[in-house]
Amino acid sequence: MACYAAGDFIGVSNFYTEDCRFMAPGSPLVPGRTAVAKGFQSWFEAGLKTIKLVEEEIGEAGGDVIYSRGEYRFYTADGKEGEAGK
Repeated sequence: MACYAAGDFIGVSNFYTEDCRFMAPGSPLVPGRTAVAKGFQSWFEAGLKTIKLVEEEIGEAGGDVIYSRGEYRFYTADGKEGEAGK
């Protein structure tokens, strides 16, 4: 994701809806794009400089709610895998 690698966390957050719910690993559910930007910024500042996201499924949960399920992999500046999950 080019905007993440460039440190553009607002750009990353714009992939999410304004009323999104962000579920970062090991953290409570937090609402909104600001939370998304802060979450991605914290990973970047921790040394995880690139990310690969793989969407496996996007679907309707009912009403105007959708979900996205997939995997992520973060990499350090030297290309080593730093964290991975779903």
